[in-house]
Amino acid sequence: MVGGKEPGLRARHMILWYRPGKDRPRQVSLGAGMLRVLAGFVILIAIALILETVFYASLARRAIEQHRLAKENAELRRELARVDQLESELRELQRFGYQVKRSLTEGADLDRILKARKAAVGEALPRGRAVSPWTPNSGTGEEDLIAEAFEGVRLGALWRVANLPDRWPVVGFLTRGFEISAVDPAHSHTGLDIAVPRGTPVRAVADGVVVAADWSSRLGNRVILDHGGGVLSIYGHNEMLLVRPQDRVKAGSPIALSGTSGISTAPHLHFEIWVDGRAVDPRALLPERGEDYGLRKKG
Repeated sequence: MVGGKEPGLRARHMILWYRPGKDRPRQVSLGAGMLRVLAGFVILIAIALILETVFYASLARRAIEQHRLAKENAELRRELARVDQLESELRELQRFGYQVKRSLTEGADLDRILKARKAAVGEALPRGRAVSPWTPNSGTGEEDLIAEAFEGVRLGALWRVANLPDRWPVVGFLTRGFEISAVDPAHSHTGLDIAVPRGTPVRAVADGVVVAADWSSRLGNRVILDHGGGVLSIYGHNEMLLVRPQDRVKAGSPIALSGTSGISTAPHLHFEIWVDGRAVDPRALLPERGEDYGLRKKG
């Protein structure tokens, strides 16, 4: 290639190139204007390539950002669903907390019951340590205690079926049924009152562990059995208790003698069943007339 100016003419550039097998080189003469046009064209192509690169880089960044935002939104939706679930569980615990405070009334030692339950399943109680009575405003975190007390309430349907009560604790006359008041929960009756003679043996309705055998101002001498799978049974107004905390009992074994302790005007047994932290009507679980246990009909 040769570049130069032709004499006596305006400045021009000559381009020569040789082709193999040809004797004469081929030449092209370009003026300054044409060179500027070519240079401008090259510059435009370079600018276009740069802009295209910037554009696609921007698209790539935007796609990455959108993917990140979509992932964060999915995580936020999962977290919101989890928060909704936790709020629902908290409301359930709060409702259950009211029922627990009602069943474990005035000075009931919830902390001791929790420790007894742990010891019954193999965790040793610390020696030489006093346990303070639990009160509604003790600041121990009642939701945590309630959750701990019923930490195993969902162990599977088969486990629960195997531990559901299947017999009555006494044979007697029903004097008051199961009553839940949505208007005034304080006046609900979360169990059955069964009239029996004083000293009638009160029997466990299923295999279980004694988590409480103590005094309640409302139920008097009271026994609470944990049957596993979230199932509890409560026996109140007893004359005498025959078991102690941490004892393991078999279905049908005597755990107390009926009486009139606590708030009671005549000998009877107050009997409750709780499943998953909710009081249920024992008549929905137990047979209408058992061979050994059941409610008698008046008349």
